[in-house]
Formats: sequence, C-alpha cells, structure tokens
Amino acid sequence: MTACLAVLSLAACATPPAPDTGGSSPDGYALADLLPAEAPALARQAAAWGDHRLIGFIGIVLVFPGADAVAADRLGYRVIDAGGDSFTTDAQRERADRAYAFAERWNTAMLATAR
Repeated sequence: MTACLAVLSLAACATPPAPDTGGSSPDGYALADLLPAEAPALARQAAAWGDHRLIGFIGIVLVFPGADAVAADRLGYRVIDAGGDSFTTDAQRERADRAYAFAERWNTAMLATAR
C-alpha cells in the first residue's frame, strides 16, 4: 500500500508527461510498437534535443524499467501505452513485453546520458 501511495504522489509532483499522453514518440509512432533495439539510439537523440525524460510503464502500478522513481522525478517522464496488464491474446502480451523492454533500454541509455 505504501508503495502505491509513493507512486501516486510521484505522479502528482513529477514533470507532466509529454503532450502525447498515449506515449507516442514525437514523430507519431507509438513507443510500444518500436523495437527495443532502437531504444538506446532514440534516447540519445532525444537527449541531444534536450529531452531527458524517462519512460514509465503501467501494469498494475507505474514503474520505470531500468530506473527508479527518484530518477523519474528528477528528469520527468512520459508513459508508454502498452495496453495495461490484462491480456486476452498472445499479441497483446507480446506488445506489452516489447514495450517494457523498450522502456528498460531507453531508460538505461537516458540515465547514462543524463549523468
């Protein structure tokens, strides 16, 4: 319960998500549909443009794969839209797994550039 309250309070005081609240990248592609292997290069490109936000992933609660809530509070974040945590098809689960992996690789690369 305490962890849930901490996440909710973080969301209230952290930098708001990007205008693309569905988690879309600036060029309009859904982040959840990008390949995890693309994440480090895209994160470095975003950092070069001055955008150091991490990517949050919502399952049961908001998490920051490869990072923590303190880093997300410091750098800001946007939320990747991966369809939640309840799946009716294998394709939905695969998309969520891919989105989580993308967020993890993005956040790891972004933290390396933000130090």
